[in-house]
Amino acid sequence: MAHIYQRFKDQATRKALCHWTTRTLYLRKKQQDSAVAENLHAATISNETTLTPEKEARAQEGR
Repeated sequence: MAHIYQRFKDQATRKALCHWTTRTLYLRKKQQDSAVAENLHAATISNETTLTPEKEARAQEGR
């Protein structure tokens, strides 16, 4: 990454580039975290709706 900063001599351009890089990395991480949370939520829902033998036995006992 340092080689990119060496190409830009003025402080304002380097600061803008640093801000852009930091923001891009932050947004990419945030997007990955939301995708993981969404997959976890979908797995939780499918787990709750899937009938396991224990859940079937409990459902039949309740009848």
